[in-house]
Amino acid sequence: MDIKCANGVTFDRADPQLIKLARVFYDKAVNELKIPIIFTSVDRLLTTQIVLFCQGRMALADVNKIRKRLGLYLLDSSDDNEVTWTLDSRHVVDNNKPFSTAFDIAVLKNGSANWNDKVNVNGNDVPDYIELAKMGQSIGLEPGALWTNVKPDMPHFQLPKIG
Repeated sequence: MDIKCANGVTFDRADPQLIKLARVFYDKAVNELKIPIIFTSVDRLLTTQIVLFCQGRMALADVNKIRKRLGLYLLDSSDDNEVTWTLDSRHVVDNNKPFSTAFDIAVLKNGSANWNDKVNVNGNDVPDYIELAKMGQSIGLEPGALWTNVKPDMPHFQLPKIG
């Protein structure tokens, strides 16, 4: 089964177990839960993680200077909010960690990504991100939406840490 990814997003640098679970996750989301999704992020360089961490914490002009040097699109004031709480992301790949062990998704509503925590595309009165989190957990993923020790990250899923 082909999985739907946003422009430029691939699983080329993803852990083989993550790829396997992403396929199961996508199939269950679309065919069983009737929630259309798209994968929005799998792997990123540490420099990208750093600029994402700076977003919403530094002046927007300074963040955009960094983004421009990295070849990333510039943000406007509507995008000036915190998007990550850590520099130690499971998305980051480098010489010490060649494979990502995390992915992010978006629920699609009318064909567009919807980041609203309460979105309910399948109409069953249960927020879709919560349904997806519980399903992800049932297949062996750690869903960011169910985190209690840090701010929940609704679209984030990762392989559990071993050890």
